[in-house]
Amino acid sequence: MTTAPIHQPTFPPAEAPTNLLELPLDVKPTPRKRNVPGLPDEFEPLASGSSGEDELAARVHGVPRVDVRYDTSWSNWHNSLDVGGRVERQLTPSNAWTEASVKVPWWSGLIGMRALQRIVIEARDRRKRVRAFGGGWSLNNVAFIDEDLVNTSNLLDGLVFVDENRRTIPWMLDPNTTVDPGRLVLAQAGTRISTLHGWLESRRLSLPTCGASNGQTIIGAISTGTHGSAYGVGAMQDYVKGLHVIGQDGKSFWIERESGPPIVSQTFCASLSSTLRRDDDLFDAALVGFGCFGLIHGVLLEVAPMYLLERFVYQRDFDAAIKAALTLPLEDWETTAKALGLPSTERPYHFEIVLNPYRLGAGQKGAFVRVLYQRPVPPSGALPHSSRPDGTTLNSGELIGCISVISEGFSALVMGAALQHQMESIVAPTHGRGVLGTCSQHFGDTERTGRGISLEIGVPRARAADAVDLILQVTARKAFGAPIALRYVKASSALLAFTRFEDITCTLELPGLGSRTASEAHAMIFDLFARSDIPHAYHWGQGLPVNGAWVRQAFGPRLDRWLAARRAFLTTPEARWMFSNPMIESLGLMDPP
Repeated sequence: MTTAPIHQPTFPPAEAPTNLLELPLDVKPTPRKRNVPGLPDEFEPLASGSSGEDELAARVHGVPRVDVRYDTSWSNWHNSLDVGGRVERQLTPSNAWTEASVKVPWWSGLIGMRALQRIVIEARDRRKRVRAFGGGWSLNNVAFIDEDLVNTSNLLDGLVFVDENRRTIPWMLDPNTTVDPGRLVLAQAGTRISTLHGWLESRRLSLPTCGASNGQTIIGAISTGTHGSAYGVGAMQDYVKGLHVIGQDGKSFWIERESGPPIVSQTFCASLSSTLRRDDDLFDAALVGFGCFGLIHGVLLEVAPMYLLERFVYQRDFDAAIKAALTLPLEDWETTAKALGLPSTERPYHFEIVLNPYRLGAGQKGAFVRVLYQRPVPPSGALPHSSRPDGTTLNSGELIGCISVISEGFSALVMGAALQHQMESIVAPTHGRGVLGTCSQHFGDTERTGRGISLEIGVPRARAADAVDLILQVTARKAFGAPIALRYVKASSALLAFTRFEDITCTLELPGLGSRTASEAHAMIFDLFARSDIPHAYHWGQGLPVNGAWVRQAFGPRLDRWLAARRAFLTTPEARWMFSNPMIESLGLMDPP
C-alpha cells in the first residue's frame, strides 16, 4: 500500500506565516516553440518571466516546476474508445522549485499551488482552455481538453490538523469549530485513494466509504460523484469539508459551507494566500463540478475512526426474494434478511445485488448478493492482511475477464454463459463464511481494463425494480457483455450529484468492454429511460447521453442553482469558457443563451 508523505505543521500555535510565496504571478510567459518533429518528445520546464526585474524576483522567491509536453496525445486509464485525443500542451506541476537551492516553504504543497496559479494565468493570457485530470478513470471526456491539459499526478502531499502527539494545531482551526481535528485530512489533487488508505490506516482511521477501486485520485472521484454502497453515508463528496480552488485569474479560494460548523481559520487561509468563501450553494455546486469552477488544488476530508468490514456473498436465483430486495426495504429489513438467507438480521453497512441479465431463470443462479457488515478494530495487534485486494466489486478486473465476450454477434445464450463464468470467479460466493478486511482490502482493484466502457444510472430506490425491467428490455434485444450491479447510496446535497434522489438512491451500473454492440445497447437504454417516467440521472464519469435534455430533467432547479453559483464565482464569460470543454457545453452546463 502506498504511504506517501503527509505533513504536520510545526509553527508556533499563536501565529502562522502569511503570503510566504510572493511570486510575481502576472509575469508574461516567454514564448516557446513546440518540439521540432523528429526530435524526442521531452519534458520542458514552464517558461518564467522575461524582464530582468521579473527574473530577479523569480530567482529570489522561486519558480515552481511545471513540465510541459507539447503536441501530444492523451487517453484515459482504460484506453476507452472515443475518449481523449491530441493535446496542445500537457502540463505536469510538481511540489518543487526549478532550482533545488530555493528554500522549501512550510508546506511543499504551496509550491504546487503556485504552479497551478501560473498555469491558470498563462492559459488566461494565451486565451486557452484549461482542464485537469487525475487518475484518468473517467470513461468519457468530462476531464479532457485539447488545449492546456493539466496532469496532477505529482501533487501528492497532504496535511493533518494535529501534531505528532495527536494534539490540535490551534492556528489552523476556526475557534468555533465543532469538528474533531484528529479526523481532518487535507489531500492534494493528485492523491490517489490508495495513498489515502495508507495515510489513514497508519493513524487508525478510514474513509467513510469509497468506490469499487482505489486507482482514482480523490479530486476526480468527488468531482464526478463516485460512491460506494454505504447507504447510511452517501457518496465520496459527502464527507468533504473544504475545497481549495485556483479560480479566475489564478486567485486562490478556500470554500466551505456557511450552514455547517466553520472548519479552518482565517489564519490558515492566509497561509495559503486564499480568500475564504463560506457559501452553501457555491460549496454544493463545486463539490460535483467536474473542473468547471477552476483547478482544485486540495480537498479537506472528515474521515472516520478505523473500522473493519466482514463480507458475505451469496449466489441464488433471481426469485421473488431478490426482486423484493431491489428496493432495499429497510423498513422491514428483518424479513428481507431472512428471505435472502443472510447471516444476520442486522442492517449491513454495504448492500449490493449483481445480476447476470442472461441468467435470470429458475435454476440459473444468475443473482449475486453482497453484504458487508461493519466490525470493530481490535484494540491491539495486527490488522487482517490480504496478499492482494480481496472482494473487489464489479469493475476493472471483471472487464478484463469479459474480453472473450466482446465479439459482435454472440447470442444471449453464449454471452450469458461467458458472463456467468466471470461473475462466479470475480464476485466469488463465500459459502456462508465471512471475509474480514479493511476498507482498502475490500476495495482495491487498480488493474487497467483496456477499452473499458460503462454506464451508471441513479434512480429513487422505490423505482429500482422498474429500472431493472427497462434494462432487461434492451438485453433481450441486444446481447452485450455487462452485468447489472445495484448499489444503494444516501442522497447527496451536492447540486449535480447523480445520487440526488431521496432518501436513498439506487445506482445501476453496467460495466463492460467497448464494442459497437455495447454502444448501440447504451443508446437504446438512454432512449428508454428518456421516454419513461422513472426519475433518473447518470454518473458523470461514465457513459451518458451527451445532451442537455436529461440534465435539465434530472436536476431542474438544482441545475439553475449550480449555474448561478458558477456565474457568481467565475464572474466573466471568458473565465467560465476557460474552465469548460465541448462536452460541458453539450450538456447545457454553460451560460444559457
